[in-house]
Amino acid sequence: MKARALITSIAVLFLATGALSTPAHSETGNGLLQACEALEREIRISGRDVQLPERADVHICWGYMGAVQDFSVMVDDGKTLFRSCPGPKTTLTQLIRVFTNYARTHPQELHEKASRVVYRAMLSAFPCP
Repeated sequence: MKARALITSIAVLFLATGALSTPAHSETGNGLLQACEALEREIRISGRDVQLPERADVHICWGYMGAVQDFSVMVDDGKTLFRSCPGPKTTLTQLIRVFTNYARTHPQELHEKASRVVYRAMLSAFPCP
């Protein structure tokens, strides 16, 4: 039993070290676009149920854009952090579509950080009044 616990501890340490060694800022607009396009092709939605394929890249898109959704409604000094104003019923799949549509029509930006491309997509699609 001690051997199994040791192996488990080593595996967890290995995975954590690998996750920490990947810079959070390394995702480009192009990388995120590819992941989100794969998600759009393979996602299954039935009513309120969403089924993601078992591929790491689509989970990267889902998680990244989920964080965007969370931050898009945060307010500081009366202004949203993204300076965009998506409606309260804007879904995660709609945000993903906004990003992919923007990215496809602005290929000259895809070498930039994904965060910059997503930010511009949000500003374009959801201007504040």
